Amino acid sequence: MKKLFALFFISALLFNLSSSHFVGNAIWPIKSLSAIHSFLPTLILSLCFVYFLLKVDLKNKVSLFTFLFISAFFVHYRHDVFFYFDEWTLLNVFQDSSILTYHHNEHYLPLFFSFLKLETKIFGMHYQLYLLVSILLHTLNTFLVYDLSLDIFEKQVHRKLLAKIIAVLFMLSSLHSEALHWAFEQSLLICATLILVSVRFARRYFHNGDKVALVTSLTAACLSPFVFGNGFSVPIILLLFWLLDYPDLQFARLRNLLSPIILWFGVCALFYFSNSPQPAAEIDNQIARTLAYIFSGSQLGVVLRGLGLYPTLELDAAPKLLATFPFSKVREFPEVSIACLGFFISLASLLLTFRYKHALSKIWLIGFLLPIATIILPALTRWHYGSAQALSLRYSYLGVFGLFLMLSPCILMLIENSKSRLFLGLILTSNIYLQLCLSKDFRYFSNYGIRHRDYVEKLIAWKCTGSRMPRHLATISPGFNQDLIYKAVTWLDQNPCD
Repeated sequence: MKKLFALFFISALLFNLSSSHFVGNAIWPIKSLSAIHSFLPTLILSLCFVYFLLKVDLKNKVSLFTFLFISAFFVHYRHDVFFYFDEWTLLNVFQDSSILTYHHNEHYLPLFFSFLKLETKIFGMHYQLYLLVSILLHTLNTFLVYDLSLDIFEKQVHRKLLAKIIAVLFMLSSLHSEALHWAFEQSLLICATLILVSVRFARRYFHNGDKVALVTSLTAACLSPFVFGNGFSVPIILLLFWLLDYPDLQFARLRNLLSPIILWFGVCALFYFSNSPQPAAEIDNQIARTLAYIFSGSQLGVVLRGLGLYPTLELDAAPKLLATFPFSKVREFPEVSIACLGFFISLASLLLTFRYKHALSKIWLIGFLLPIATIILPALTRWHYGSAQALSLRYSYLGVFGLFLMLSPCILMLIENSKSRLFLGLILTSNIYLQLCLSKDFRYFSNYGIRHRDYVEKLIAWKCTGSRMPRHLATISPGFNQDLIYKAVTWLDQNPCD
């Protein structure tokens, strides 16, 4: 076991270093070795994860949480990221405006902005500390996914192994790259925490009528929209998990839970959407684009990318791939054409569920609808940007949990058949390997981080010497001149010249 842990640690470290611009280029200067240093650590790390999943039984929840945190750190941590566009805006807002009245685009998120403001006062310009908080939140969410999966599959003999597989695949998914490379997306992570807490305690209330669980679920649900807008999807998600045990559960308990949430959300929505610009358009066009948005986001954004079958995390890739996609007919919505493959996979998993695990068909339905539930709000408010925007990684965070719930009957079928364990191991290794590759190749925030950090360091040097930056280096973000950037820097560090 010690040798296995050492192998895991070394391969994870090499994987993280090879994902970095600075250290990766320093350690691997010979281009002919690039394929080796990229392939071997990723493959070995994938095999280690599969071995831990199938062979290692972590005895307690503390050990599991520790393993998840260490794994999430090595896979998702990037040292070369830095403050990004929206964060420069907020750093100035923290100095000039009240968080309680500030609207960021169409969003009103006073709880998250208060949390981020507190972080800026504690961490200052040490951006890597913000990312450690993000990884800790992601680990907490993964642990909640594990605990909720144990509850969902309580009647299954292999529920611990299945819950562990779902949790680890959720933790490793490359679709979390944006949320874990950009501190601003802690809003998404905290919102997901509140949603998962609300669902977990709601199920406890549904089953035994625990009043404390009811209050906890209500509180988490009502707070979530003030952290991230997707919190408005909580009533739909709670309804889905209530249907899991229908008709055994009392409808009165569902009513007691959802009634105050819906009433509260109705009041909030009037205020929330009154500040959201709605472009004029024909209703038929809006419906078509909204449906295209939802279909692309769930079947391409979650299913295909979540399985590693779509070879990029970039938003503009669908039109480029369309030329090589043989069955494309929809030129206005190219993402929809590719998403049909994801829908075919979803239907195939449904057929296998009906054939071998009919009793788990409700779980398949919840898994299929969960990515849709989390993308409905963006589809209604941002459909006019085109269905390619549905591929924004922020909309896929909880959808990944839905994907593996949808596939859980098929995974369980392989677990229960001892002759299929090798095949299960190969599938898990392939998925983990593909996700690690996609995660390593996603360097959007690293590219901007290197540029922004270099700019800020030069700006501080020039400001401290009393000179001005060259005109061609006047800004790093549209609408921000060097004075506004420097003002944001002084919020993070009151004495940057020291």
